[in-house]
Amino acid sequence: MSRHEEQDSVSVTPREAEAKPEAGSGILDEKITRRQAISRMGGVAVVVVVAAVAGAGGYYYLSQAQPTTLVYLGDGVDLGQTAVNEFKSETGVDINFTQIDFYTLQQKLLATGGSGFDIAFTGRIRDIVKAGYITPIDVTLLPRWKTSDLEPLINNPGSFLGPNYVTRFNYLLWATLGSKLNALNNIWNYDSVSYNPNVLPFQENGGQSTTLSYKELFNPSWKGKVALQDEGLTTFSETANMLEGTKQIPAVADTVTNLSQTELTSVLNYLSPIIKTGQVKTFWSDLGTIITLMSTSEVVAASTWQPVCYGSRDAGTPCYYARLENGPFFWWNGDFLPSHYDTSKQAADYKFFDFMMSPWWAANTAHNGYGTANALSPDVKSYMGDEFWGWMFSGTATYQPLSKIITDTWGSTHPEFESMPARIQSALFTPDKYFPTGATPRTGSPDPNGVTRDLGSIDDKNKITRYFLSPDFPDNPTTYTNLWASLKATVPA
Repeated sequence: MSRHEEQDSVSVTPREAEAKPEAGSGILDEKITRRQAISRMGGVAVVVVVAAVAGAGGYYYLSQAQPTTLVYLGDGVDLGQTAVNEFKSETGVDINFTQIDFYTLQQKLLATGGSGFDIAFTGRIRDIVKAGYITPIDVTLLPRWKTSDLEPLINNPGSFLGPNYVTRFNYLLWATLGSKLNALNNIWNYDSVSYNPNVLPFQENGGQSTTLSYKELFNPSWKGKVALQDEGLTTFSETANMLEGTKQIPAVADTVTNLSQTELTSVLNYLSPIIKTGQVKTFWSDLGTIITLMSTSEVVAASTWQPVCYGSRDAGTPCYYARLENGPFFWWNGDFLPSHYDTSKQAADYKFFDFMMSPWWAANTAHNGYGTANALSPDVKSYMGDEFWGWMFSGTATYQPLSKIITDTWGSTHPEFESMPARIQSALFTPDKYFPTGATPRTGSPDPNGVTRDLGSIDDKNKITRYFLSPDFPDNPTTYTNLWASLKATVPA
């Protein structure tokens, strides 16, 4: 069920083609990660290549006699074997990758003291910034970093977030506002609830209307078939947003990602009686596990990342990503330089950052539902094509009707899908199969019976989004940890 094995074609410029030494090989930890769980997110091999980087006046290439290997720490969501192969093909730079579980990565990165690696991926950056373990990234050395190409939510968070959220947002993203980044935000999205429409009586219709509430996870009708994320920050924030949005608790003093002791207690008092009933089947942290549970319908509704929704569809189980009442939450994750980094590798480091803003990476990571910082770039739009780019970012429909897409995608393996109602067929649309990376874009126009993206366009989502979460972290993490442990202790044996 690999989602990218066929997607290796790419244009290589003459300068990129100048330096392509013979590749080496390597081994990666085989622990299931967010990408490995849905095949397209496989591990990363070590290869020996040549480094290149964008400088203020263009690209500076290292000599072929000076092969460079970047030591990279991450959780696998930001890279996969296909992406590493593409990076090697385009630049010749070797990556020595170590994968660490997303929810423990932050502590591992703090333990390094800002040394021992060249680049690291993070989804929880606040404590790393506070500890001073980051070397800022100079945006003048990023040729693809252009204000006109940046998504408004990156460049102008105040356009859809309140003042307290903007303060935290800018602290996490910028070392110096507008010129020095703490981390390059290589992926972003809006997280929501995945649900099985064979069981739950809802249907997504792009950005036309909201469908269900986060509170639906606590509907007794789905008792024992619900999953929540195994992290206090995420689950307390999602619940607090719903409670605040429905005025079941007073407006929070700061943000729903940084609740006070009193606010946390209110959230805990709401959740505890629900958890005690056995409403929640599992608190998940492993992507492979939650995809399996949803694919087998052991879980029919869950707070998830969007790859869970697409991974369930890959397995032939219909799944929607809900346009929630009171909104989803926006997040970004990114790559950063440690405070004690090898300056001799600066050229290779910046070439990697440049790759994370490349048209190829934008098209590849869009199959997760994820965008890049420069998603408005004409180069990105040209590479993806009007149909894919419009479906991904503008909420427009596919150029082919749903019936043809289902036949082409599932006809040979699941012909029974062709006779299912459109409500179910729409929940089986798999963007990676319809929009393979590097394929020649279709021409045409949106079909009136085409497929639109769950949650709608960027503008649609911004209208209903009230907060951002990752890469934030609360100011009182110990309180969160203790209360989360006490909540999970109430789960029935």
